[in-house]
Amino acid sequence: MEIAVGIINLKLWNNELSIIRTAEHFGVRRVYVIGKRIKDRDKKWDQVKNCQRNLKIRYFETEEDFVEFIKQANYKLVLIEKETNSKNIYHYKFPDKCVIMSGNESRGFTDYLLKNANDIVHIPNVGMIKCMNTGVAFGIGMYKYFEQKVLD
Repeated sequence: MEIAVGIINLKLWNNELSIIRTAEHFGVRRVYVIGKRIKDRDKKWDQVKNCQRNLKIRYFETEEDFVEFIKQANYKLVLIEKETNSKNIYHYKFPDKCVIMSGNESRGFTDYLLKNANDIVHIPNVGMIKCMNTGVAFGIGMYKYFEQKVLD
């Protein structure tokens, strides 16, 4: 089992920090941040200071650099996003070595990442609201991976 986390151009620092805290809780050791850094992130970093000791965070300027890196490292890219051909996360079998990402709060993922993903999974909803907070979606994705790879 080898899992990493990808974060791309999030608008809100609390979502980035929520993803980092959740990742560390589940034992993730690698976080890949693509694109711009959140402006006030450094001011808020003390909220996850205990996590940063356990995580290796690597920054990529472009999605292309990120995708090339994970392909060379033999990771599978799994995006959490509702798309026409996305798979239900509750029936999805996660690869052993993967990068899990939830998308930007308002834009989701770019066409480039959607085209380069190995799999796209969605979290079914039964309520009126069709979207979910990116940090919460990530947490559900991490739990499903953990449930399959560690609890079984």
